[in-house]
Amino acid sequence: MIEYKSVVGEKPEVKYIEKDGILYETPEYSDYKNKLGLEYKLKRSGIPIFIINYDFEKDYIGDKDSEVCKKVLRYCDKFSEKFFDKTIYFYGDRGTQKTTVAYWIGKKLIRQGKDVKFVTMKKLVDDLSNLQFNPELNEKIEGYKKADLLIVDRAFDKDQVTVYKSGYQLSFLDSFLRERIENSMRATIIISNNAVEEISDNKFNSDLEDLVKRSTVSIGTAIEFKDHYSLKDDFEIKDLWG
Repeated sequence: MIEYKSVVGEKPEVKYIEKDGILYETPEYSDYKNKLGLEYKLKRSGIPIFIINYDFEKDYIGDKDSEVCKKVLRYCDKFSEKFFDKTIYFYGDRGTQKTTVAYWIGKKLIRQGKDVKFVTMKKLVDDLSNLQFNPELNEKIEGYKKADLLIVDRAFDKDQVTVYKSGYQLSFLDSFLRERIENSMRATIIISNNAVEEISDNKFNSDLEDLVKRSTVSIGTAIEFKDHYSLKDDFEIKDLWG
């Protein structure tokens, strides 16, 4: 697991205040402890901890009244009621904030007490393919299977995931996704630079494309991201060197 430098900051000097003979935590200390706990859970999930300081409603670059933003907020708000068993497909060009938004969703659900896991498709395929040779991977794969939300990034990209001519690794991926999406029906967010209809064009078989299409396009959960982070117009050169 990647190690990250803490973003929580220094522990407050004043931890408690006394009122009527009772000690109470200061708001600053409570906030510090909550962030420290969240940071630990993010590390365990595989989500970078910088997301602690990211606020989607303020920091998303682009049209905050867009359908994308409305759907993201609704997804977090109604996860336990409507989306706990749904697959969402985020797609769009590189740099359109797909992964950052997924990180933020993961953070929100962790705060709701959900078990969240993040993995790239390359890592997922490698782990699934190597399980027969390395039984120690079983615990990790079980974590992917049973998480309340699994986020799979860099999906269906021939430049990110090595697909051999025999395509033998795809059978592991196919079985895993079928089990999670159709049998267990656990929430999954798949992030890709390619539209669903382009999956088979990127050396992934048509069965995988059909599976994702049935689980997303047919129920309206394929979401295209178009707002590029480079569109931010308030950056100044002095910000970099100031």
